[in-house]
Amino acid sequence: MLDNELIRIGKLKKIVNVEQSKTEIIDIKNQKKTQIQFKPLSSFDEALLEIEDFFLLIDNKIRFISPAKIKKSGSIIDLYLTDLGLVNEINEGKIIYLAVENGEYSKSRNNNRPCIGMSIVYNGVSIAKVIDLFFNGAHNVIVAETNTGKEILIPDVSEFIIDKDFDTRIIKVIDIDDLLILND
Repeated sequence: MLDNELIRIGKLKKIVNVEQSKTEIIDIKNQKKTQIQFKPLSSFDEALLEIEDFFLLIDNKIRFISPAKIKKSGSIIDLYLTDLGLVNEINEGKIIYLAVENGEYSKSRNNNRPCIGMSIVYNGVSIAKVIDLFFNGAHNVIVAETNTGKEILIPDVSEFIIDKDFDTRIIKVIDIDDLLILND
């Protein structure tokens, strides 16, 4: 597996020290699970939690993992691992990302299209509604129709998307002036 075949969906926030925390979980097989917390990136979609196989990018290494459990708690992705050797490797790493394969990401995003109909808000003003979403081989692209009826394409990456609130159905964007000019 190569780095360019993966989509980063979360960045390491912290490892919960299970020896000092009440978050330690003992499952039926009596294995300790360590909780690893990730901050979701703009590419994260809750449908991805249904995938069984994930990857960790630890510095320049790619590690395949099958977490004992994964869930989203508020604005955090909680990952539970039983492999203490891997936990130690994560602890020693400097830059750690949670990732999925491009194919799984694309499949998940195309099957679960929760962004359709959401409002695009730029500088505090609703400028468009999401009408479609597609994967371009590198990342998702949001297709939106502006209030004037024009279509704009916005890459679904953190450089442009600063927040997706599925409760209020709002996507906040930044730095899209050049994208708006391209579509005039």
